[in-house]
Amino acid sequence: MTWLWETGDNAMAKLLLIIGFVMAFGAGLLLGPKLRHEAAAMPATRPSGPRGWLTTELGLTPDQQEQMKKIWSDTAHRGNREQEDRRRQFRKERDDAIAALISPGDKEKYDQVLKVYAEHNAAVDREWRNSFVTAVERTKQILTVEQRQKYEELLKNREAEHAARERETGRRVDDRATSRPGPEK
Repeated sequence: MTWLWETGDNAMAKLLLIIGFVMAFGAGLLLGPKLRHEAAAMPATRPSGPRGWLTTELGLTPDQQEQMKKIWSDTAHRGNREQEDRRRQFRKERDDAIAALISPGDKEKYDQVLKVYAEHNAAVDREWRNSFVTAVERTKQILTVEQRQKYEELLKNREAEHAARERETGRRVDDRATSRPGPEK
């Protein structure tokens, strides 16, 4: 309590900080139960995704929902393809510029660094895939027969979408660009 007897702006700042804290704490005590009650009264689920949210917020008709789906799926499909083409071009330009910096004597060392990097990424990918497969199997064990069938169908659809994105972009979806030297000049 000796700080209350201090003079100057430091004591005033401390006093204001404590008053602010006490007021915030008090507001939490008063409003907390009310907010908890309101949150409990809200529906547990809400439509997910932007279309579900927009459908709810804007009161879209089924026809509007279908039109909205077409607008955004066309935009996403076209944008993804165009962006990937541009990214591929930028990666090529970057890789060519880096390759020009590497002397022929260092090219072997550089290739070794890239090889180790690729091996490490492959190991991480294998670890993640193994943990995913384990989680899928554990999930199947807690589901009823009907739920398991639906879950397996969802997994098949997910894998098909993933493969389609890979075919569309010409590379693995989770692949990250690495600098690779171009042909020696």
